[in-house]
Amino acid sequence: MVGFLPPPLPSRVKASSVSVNPSNTGTAPAGGAARVLDANAAATAAAWNRRSIEPISNPYDMSLWSNDGHFTKRNWVESEQIPKIAQTARYALDESKQGILVEGHVAGVQPRPFQPGSSVPTSAKYPTATAAGETGMRSNQRHRTNKAQGQRPKGNSRELEGMIRERKFAEALKIIEETRGRGMFGQRQLNALLNAAGKAGNLKLAERVFDEFTLSGLRRDVATYSIMVSIYGKLGAMEKAVHCFAQMEYEDVKANAFTYSALIEAYGRKGMVKNAGKSFQKMKSTGIEPNVVAYNALLKVFVNASRLNDAFEHVEEMERSGKKPDVITYGTLIDACSKARDVERAFLVFNKMRQMRVKPNKICYASLIDACSKARQVDRAFTVMALMKQDRILPDIFAYNALIDACGRAKLVDKAFEVKDEIVGSGLKPDKVTFNALISACGRARDLPRAYEVLDTMIQEYGYVPDRHTYNALIDACGKANRIDQAFEVYRRMNESGTRACAVTYNALIDACGRAKKLDVALNLTKEMWKNGIRPDNYTLNTLVAVCCRCGDTNAAYDIIARIQAFGVQPDDVTYNILIDATGKRGDLEKAWALFEDMGHRNLEPTKITFNAVASACAKAQDAERGIKLLTTMVERRHDIDPATYWALDEASVGDSEHATALRSQLKVLRTPESPAKVMNAS
Repeated sequence: MVGFLPPPLPSRVKASSVSVNPSNTGTAPAGGAARVLDANAAATAAAWNRRSIEPISNPYDMSLWSNDGHFTKRNWVESEQIPKIAQTARYALDESKQGILVEGHVAGVQPRPFQPGSSVPTSAKYPTATAAGETGMRSNQRHRTNKAQGQRPKGNSRELEGMIRERKFAEALKIIEETRGRGMFGQRQLNALLNAAGKAGNLKLAERVFDEFTLSGLRRDVATYSIMVSIYGKLGAMEKAVHCFAQMEYEDVKANAFTYSALIEAYGRKGMVKNAGKSFQKMKSTGIEPNVVAYNALLKVFVNASRLNDAFEHVEEMERSGKKPDVITYGTLIDACSKARDVERAFLVFNKMRQMRVKPNKICYASLIDACSKARQVDRAFTVMALMKQDRILPDIFAYNALIDACGRAKLVDKAFEVKDEIVGSGLKPDKVTFNALISACGRARDLPRAYEVLDTMIQEYGYVPDRHTYNALIDACGKANRIDQAFEVYRRMNESGTRACAVTYNALIDACGRAKKLDVALNLTKEMWKNGIRPDNYTLNTLVAVCCRCGDTNAAYDIIARIQAFGVQPDDVTYNILIDATGKRGDLEKAWALFEDMGHRNLEPTKITFNAVASACAKAQDAERGIKLLTTMVERRHDIDPATYWALDEASVGDSEHATALRSQLKVLRTPESPAKVMNAS
């Protein structure tokens, strides 16, 4: 503990090298090693140079030290040995320093002048921080008295730090309040308590500690304000964070890169990307060079706002400024790629990270496995897990859960349960996320009985209480198994348990209605959703559109789109893919083609599913002219033509018309798929 170590001095001390500063009457210097000078100091140095040494049995005896780390009985000159000096030793300082006696760096103790040759004042014997002006001898005597009476001395820094470690924050603050004005605790202790209160999410306590600086007569430093701005930001008090930052400038405390980082992250949590960017630019304009922490703070803002390109451009700017991206930078980018379902880009970041000799941590590997999961590349996910073990990084529960999710998306239920067994075998305990992922895996495989077995294991063997995600996964499993009755039974139990439904809950129920072709029930659920104040999202919109299309009512689908747009939800590429597929299968190529062109007007990029749906519509209508236009569009946009699209266009080229002949000629130029079986697999 820094505050309780003896102050290090050179192995050989010169009296002339000891300086006197009559203004040193405030708190002790950082680190707790106060450089104290009194009438004994020069004599101590002289005796040390004569090698008159007395061995000390226990140089770290805490009884020799006052609460702020100052020596109470004699001056240390080395960590293990000190010279034998009389307590009444006197030494005349040089002329420039005559008349000055420095009594220590204790708040409230003023320096007293004395004349050379006079007796050393009693108060010169190092007053403790426990009671300014009290000698160390008296302090120790008082402590012994308290001990004999069964009382613990209050105001001990070690005791305070122990309380903080044990999360006894209220008791720690009480000690600070009871010893207020005695100079026992400084900025370091209050900042430590403030930081601990923030990590515990206790805003009320943090604000009390913040106010205690003023009550204790201490000046808040840049660390104090940085911590407080960060606390406000993490707890969602954006206005208070901004006010705290402004108060810092008012009190003439200069912000640093860490303070700006805290403010930037606070803006990011509220989705205020523009304000975060302005704060970053203001930091640079005031002459503060952004560090890696500041760059990472703005990077997280871009990632949370799903602005992937801006995130990569920001990292490029970071590298141009001479700052080397660290593991947090690369990990944040990998996570961003995972959320954007861009697995190839995620691997590019991962490979560059290793090339730059930045060792990936557990979070990087878990995010990369999650990216593979979202891309439905389960084999690649297992490869990443094997590489993680090869790098001697023990997989944590997050990596295992991501791997179970990858197995579930690939409908490899048995493989998912093997991963769960590996979790148990490694000594880790499966959490709720593990069981929720297993229920989802069973649902995707239409294995409803096994999903209920997982639920029983979760409750009975591990004692977990189902949460909202558990109920949602089970409702989805019932819907995929075409058991709409059980889906609503799970929904009923969810309400009875007091678990509040969300948009995902209603989406799963609506999807179950669609599979059972219960359009009226699905529409009633939508009304109930809006009545309960739950805003629909794109998944809600697409699920409802899919239900309408399954029931053959595309007009109802357009009506749903118009209603949900009032909530600020706009149709995306998935919405158009569902409508194009439904109208194409119905034989309405004109409507399907109009939807395809409308995607371009809305700046929506067609996907492989889009081109397959339009090609199938052309095949059903045997419209070779539209088939040629579609093929030309794909070539211009550099989209690969997969087997499903190829054989659909080949079917559209049936006949002896000019367009049919031209389409067949263009298809011959392309590489013909090996067999039509691939078309069925792709579909």
